Amino acid sequence: RMSMVVRNSQTGKIHFTMKGADSEMIALIADWKECGYSSYVEKYQEKYSEQGLRTLVIAEAILPSEWWDDAENGWAKKYAKFQEDTLIASESDKGHIKGSCSDACRKCAWYDTIEREAKCELLGCTAIEDKLQESVPETISAMLDGGINVWVLTGDKQKTAENIGIACNLLEPAMERNGLLFRLTCAEAHQLADIMSSALETIQRYKAENKWMTAHNAGLVVNSTALKIIMNMEHTYDQDLQSMFLALATECKSVIGVRLQPNQKAQIVEFIRDRTGARTLAVGDGTNDEPMIRTANVGVGIAGLEGTAAVRASDYAVGKFKFVKRLLFVHGRLHYTRITTLVCYMFYKNGLLSLSSFYFGLMNGFSGQILYNEWAYQLYNIVFTCVPILLYAVIDRDHTDKYLIHHPQLYQMSQSGEYFNAKVFFTWIFDSLLASALLVFVPLLCYEYTTSPDHTGQSSGIWSVGIVILTSIVFTANIRLTFITNSWIW
Repeated sequence: RMSMVVRNSQTGKIHFTMKGADSEMIALIADWKECGYSSYVEKYQEKYSEQGLRTLVIAEAILPSEWWDDAENGWAKKYAKFQEDTLIASESDKGHIKGSCSDACRKCAWYDTIEREAKCELLGCTAIEDKLQESVPETISAMLDGGINVWVLTGDKQKTAENIGIACNLLEPAMERNGLLFRLTCAEAHQLADIMSSALETIQRYKAENKWMTAHNAGLVVNSTALKIIMNMEHTYDQDLQSMFLALATECKSVIGVRLQPNQKAQIVEFIRDRTGARTLAVGDGTNDEPMIRTANVGVGIAGLEGTAAVRASDYAVGKFKFVKRLLFVHGRLHYTRITTLVCYMFYKNGLLSLSSFYFGLMNGFSGQILYNEWAYQLYNIVFTCVPILLYAVIDRDHTDKYLIHHPQLYQMSQSGEYFNAKVFFTWIFDSLLASALLVFVPLLCYEYTTSPDHTGQSSGIWSVGIVILTSIVFTANIRLTFITNSWIW
């Protein structure tokens, strides 16, 4: 919500005006129920939200100038004292401007007091159309196909958020028909526990009756009040609520949070990240999304009409939401496959050189005799083997961009660890152990009884054998990379 205090220059009276979500404004507007047209406001808000419009409630109080100017009890004096008291922010006040402060924030408490003291009267409500950007449903659908669990955390009214969820393929009409769309909107802990317990039983029963049932057949909607109770850590009961909420959320296709404050968005991201160990991605375009973006493992800010606060707080910035699809399924996947190969290959090629010295030690009784000149060790990584892996890690690709965008299922391979796991890593290590042994022992045995081609008849020197082994290692390291290169036409 937002409030402002202005003075009418003609009458001298004080106009205290507020606007905000109905869930917040009802508690601040004097005599909401007694107001003759509050029922009409609620009716039109419901109508607007069904159309997917964003609604706001507006209230105002016209007060005498003494309310603000009185030297003893005027709010101007109280405001000046309030500014002095909060000049040095306490721990509870941090993040107030961005909406991520705690419940004990002194600034929020003071503003709540003056808003209640003003006793504003209801003026009416407004509704604006906030169109979805192009390709949003397609992008979210691709994210679901790629094995990404999508949650929508918004400050919109519940009905508006549900309609947006349906438009974005997060909620399905069949969920309502089958009784698999669950809503957590009550304000009592025991009621929430009963609803979540019943929901989990319904899902399990539906799974037993329908073997094809998956997590994509259920949806969950939670509002700010219920979430505040679930996340409250002051009572031991809340631990069970959090466990039940997590169990229910993971059984659903998606979760939609409505009327959420900025700090609650960040709280949900932190809760899921810590309780499941999952890597979280937050995408937002406004100042209200900044705490959430900072809390997630990876934050993406959308530059647009909402300002640049989200972009400044993010790890990556995009111009439109649809570009997240390319960011994940093209750039994200390609960079993941390249970097995993890069890590394994670096161990492999350095193992070839390092292990060769170890194997040579078996031949010389670990006397400390080196196999190569010093320049060989120094130039191996920065000259002999640097360019091929550099090119691979920058431009190699196993599929075209168009193919990756149209097949988001390939993204699941990176999530499952198929490209980088213990088996893959130790396969490279074993390859390095075996290859280095062959590259050392074969030349040493071949040169053991070989004499020099000149008239002296002497056997080949250690440096000659070392050069042969080093050359073999360099060629092996570079040629080995060609076996895993996916594309030679860049």
